[in-house]
Amino acid sequence: MVNTKLTLRGFSHTWPSDVDVLLVGPGGEKFIPLSDVGGSADAVNLDITLDDAASAALSTSLLTSGSFRPTNSGTGDVFPAPAATAPYLSPATAGTATFASAFGGTNPNGTWSLYAIDDTGTDVGQITNGWELTFVTADPSCAVVNAPVISGASVDQPALWPPNHSMREVNVTYGTGTDCATCALSVTSSEAVNGTGDGDTGPDWQVVDARKVLLRAERAGNGPGRIYTITITCNNGAGVSVQSVPVYVAHNIGSPDAGAAFRVGTPIGFSGSFWDVAGRRHTARWSFDNLSTAGSVVEPSGSKSGSVTGSYTFAEPGVYRVAMNVTDDRNVTASITNAGDAEAIVVVYDPNGGYVLGGGWFASPAGKLTFGYNSKYTNSKNPKGEAQFSVGSMSFDASSLDYLTIAGARAQVAGSGKLNGDGPYEFLLSMIDGDQPGGGGVDRVRVKVWHKVTGQVIYDSQPGASDAADPATPVGAGSRVVIQK
Repeated sequence: MVNTKLTLRGFSHTWPSDVDVLLVGPGGEKFIPLSDVGGSADAVNLDITLDDAASAALSTSLLTSGSFRPTNSGTGDVFPAPAATAPYLSPATAGTATFASAFGGTNPNGTWSLYAIDDTGTDVGQITNGWELTFVTADPSCAVVNAPVISGASVDQPALWPPNHSMREVNVTYGTGTDCATCALSVTSSEAVNGTGDGDTGPDWQVVDARKVLLRAERAGNGPGRIYTITITCNNGAGVSVQSVPVYVAHNIGSPDAGAAFRVGTPIGFSGSFWDVAGRRHTARWSFDNLSTAGSVVEPSGSKSGSVTGSYTFAEPGVYRVAMNVTDDRNVTASITNAGDAEAIVVVYDPNGGYVLGGGWFASPAGKLTFGYNSKYTNSKNPKGEAQFSVGSMSFDASSLDYLTIAGARAQVAGSGKLNGDGPYEFLLSMIDGDQPGGGGVDRVRVKVWHKVTGQVIYDSQPGASDAADPATPVGAGSRVVIQK
């Protein structure tokens, strides 16, 4: 305790200067906050607050309601039993003590006693509505014998989606049943920060304070999903209590792999995982750009993720963005568009669907990129052809092609090869033939090269764009793009 103040409510007396008041604290501290003030005029039903911070002392001639500094204008005050015996601390003018000097630094918990006497015994008075103390403390005053009890632990975001590597603010709610506990948060993860195919964008969490953390919406490219565990630890001096609450990063499209290619007219099976709080019910649909089909749902159970499955047969070749749309019984929909650490896309090709070729250059921030390619299907599953790109000190040569898909004026080729003679690297080449219907009259290309194992993008003429996005960069003068279906 730093300080206190005393309020007398309904104070009355027929000769106030005869009244002496003694305040005794739990530790035996003895202080006279009021004595020999107010003169002979009757005091009737006054509310008097005695406060070190008040601007004026009590009057020695007339008492009024209000806030005043403790005052003792006499000396030699004696309080009979059961009051504590002298010596007593007195404020001005009889002494120099204050509430702060008398009680500051003590523990306010315990029994406080107030004694009031008429030191002549010929007049009468009363404190009709009692008295009260107001304590000023530097820190909460606690007298505890048991460890705190943590209750109601929860988070405002029990599941993080989509897993797009962003840091999300998660607020933690809990109670301890006391102001005397000091609490802190800590975080652990069921997956390693790096090396799991999740993009390696650590750190994955940050503790902001005892009620808030930042968690990265990120999970391994494979596996059952990530579980962050937020641990609440509270200590009140009498003991330590610990309680944990999970946060799930489970939403993911598991099959097929991102960029997997399928022959047109082939049924393709889709599966994904999600998590939600217990008791919710869900429906789902799979969408592929402007196409969709219903999904079958198995609900989550405890910490085990739920699943969504479905099948679709594409009638036209193309590169399709895949989304798993899960709707709960509150009509809230989560749209999951990731397959591990990659955007979920599926490629549908027609082995009888024509060929592509092109060559030339286009301007890029890294300098003039030169390119040349040709590709078509023969009788094999994979297309035949070649692709070469060169910009600055980078030179890429394709060694195999994974697929070729043609849809109208747009085509895409993907495969693997070597960069400056080293590998393994993968590439994506998207193109638009401006002379084809819907081509817009301008040939355009996109080139993307990345490391096959780490996923690190080495070059991308449209950085940050979806792999299914239309190419945006026009080719240079004398260059050409040909798509023949």
